[in-house]
Amino acid sequence: MKILLAGDSWTFRPRTEYYVPGPTSIADFLIQFGHNVTNIARPGRSNFFIINKMQNVLSNDTFDKIIFVQTDPLRDHVHANANTGWEELLPDIKWFDDYKHLQSIMNNILDKTYKSLNDIGLPINLIGGCSKVNVDLISKYSNLSCLMPSIPEFLQPGYNAPEIWGTSRWQKKIDKKWDLETIDYILNQIKSTEWLHNNCPHFLNDLMHPDVFGYKKVAEYISDYLKT
Repeated sequence: MKILLAGDSWTFRPRTEYYVPGPTSIADFLIQFGHNVTNIARPGRSNFFIINKMQNVLSNDTFDKIIFVQTDPLRDHVHANANTGWEELLPDIKWFDDYKHLQSIMNNILDKTYKSLNDIGLPINLIGGCSKVNVDLISKYSNLSCLMPSIPEFLQPGYNAPEIWGTSRWQKKIDKKWDLETIDYILNQIKSTEWLHNNCPHFLNDLMHPDVFGYKKVAEYISDYLKT
C-alpha cells in the first residue's frame, strides 16, 4: 500500500544516539512490513508547516492512505510570534491570561489545523503524538478520522496524556507572568509528561520521544489497521 506519512520528529526517527541496527522509525517499520511509504516528517516543525508540505506533495502524487501524526498545536502560536526562525521562543510577554484562556488558544489552533487538513479534500487518518487528537473537534470534518488518539496512551495503557506537552520551551518562561493557579495547572501538565518519561519503558532512553521499540509497536498497529 502506498502511504503518505506526515508529522514532526515523532514520525521522523528516534535521536541518533539511540539508534539500533535495522529499522528505526515508523516509516522504516511500515516499509519492512511491505508498504510503500513517503515520509515527509520534519523534526521540530509545527502542524501547519507539515500541512503545507503535504499540500505540495499531494499536488504531484497520489496515495492509498494519508497518515498525519499531530504535534503540539501551540508550536504554531510560538512560531507565528517568533522574531527569527522556527526555533525562537515567544517574546518575553504574558500571551495568555490564565489556563482556561490557554486551553481556548490551543483548541482554536487545533480546530484551524483540522479544517486545513479537511480542506485538502482527501481522507486523512490522525494519530496523536505529543498532542492528543481531539476527537470532538474532528467529528465535524468528514475527511478526518482518528487512527490512534495518543501514542503515549497506546504505549503506556492507563496513562492519560497531558493537555499540554510538558517539554515545550515556552514553559521555561512562565514565572512572574501568571497567577499561581495558572502556574499550578501548567506544572501539573509538566509533571504528567515527566511521569511518562520516568515510568514508560519506551520513553526512558529519550526524554522527548518514544524509542525504536515503541515506534515498532505503533507501526504494527498501523499495519494491522491497513490490512482491514
